[in-house]
Amino acid sequence: MAQVDLGGGKIHCTFTRDTVTTITTPVEEPEEVTIDLENNQYFVAIASGKLKEGFVSPHSKTGAAVTEDAVNFQA
Repeated sequence: MAQVDLGGGKIHCTFTRDTVTTITTPVEEPEEVTIDLENNQYFVAIASGKLKEGFVSPHSKTGAAVTEDAVNFQA
């Protein structure tokens, strides 16, 4: 389930997903990747940037952050 809210020139996205999900990478030679939140830890990336005419602009380095340590989503 995903939810997107637009307001005040900002977009706010929230989502929930299954604990184990398999996705296909969007590249020339796609491959399946399994994301397993039950058994693996992952880094979390957060980004912010401006909206321009209703579209998301590229994020600047100052508007992005990644967790210092991998996150245990089962804790």
